[in-house]
Amino acid sequence: MVPNVRTVAIVDDFYIVGPPEDVIKGYEEFEKLCIADGSLDLNRTKGKFLYFHPKELPAPVSKKIIDLGLTLKNKAAKVLGAPLGVDPFHMLKLTGEIVDKYQILFQRITDIRLPVFAADQILRLCGVPSLNYLTRVVPPAILKEAAQKFDGWATLSYSKKHEVRPRRRTNTRSPDRV
Repeated sequence: MVPNVRTVAIVDDFYIVGPPEDVIKGYEEFEKLCIADGSLDLNRTKGKFLYFHPKELPAPVSKKIIDLGLTLKNKAAKVLGAPLGVDPFHMLKLTGEIVDKYQILFQRITDIRLPVFAADQILRLCGVPSLNYLTRVVPPAILKEAAQKFDGWATLSYSKKHEVRPRRRTNTRSPDRV
C-alpha cells in the first residue's frame, strides 16, 4: 500500500493509521483496489477520519477529507463499540449514547410472552457482557454515569421479570483506617 501507514482490519471495521497525508493516500489506494477487483464498495458516508491531536490538520488534508465525503472526528469517536477520544465531555456523551441503545433490550425482556429462563439467559449472555466490555476499555470516570443507568435498567428488568422488589441501594463505605 502506502509507506508510513499501517492497516488494521477487525471483522467489518477497517482502519488506516499513520500521518494524515499518508492516510488519505492509503484510503484512496485502498478504494482503487476495491473498485478494481470488485470486492467491496466503500460507503464513504460511514467513513471517519480520526485526528486526536492539538495541532490543526493541514488545509489540503482537510479539503481532501471533505472531497472524499469522510467525517472528521477530532474530539471523540466510537471505535469497535467503545468511545475513543481526547475530549472528556464528548467521550461522556458518546458513552451515554452507546449505553442508551441497550434500554430497548431491558424493556423487551420484561415481556410476559418471554419465559423467565430465557430472559435470564439474555441478561447473562447479552446484557452483562456488553457492560463488561465497556468497563475494560473506558476509563471509570467516563463510564460511571452510563454504568449506573445500565445497572438500574438491568436491576429493574430482572426484578419485574422475577416479580420481586429491587433492593434499595445504600452507599456503604468501608470503615476508615486508624
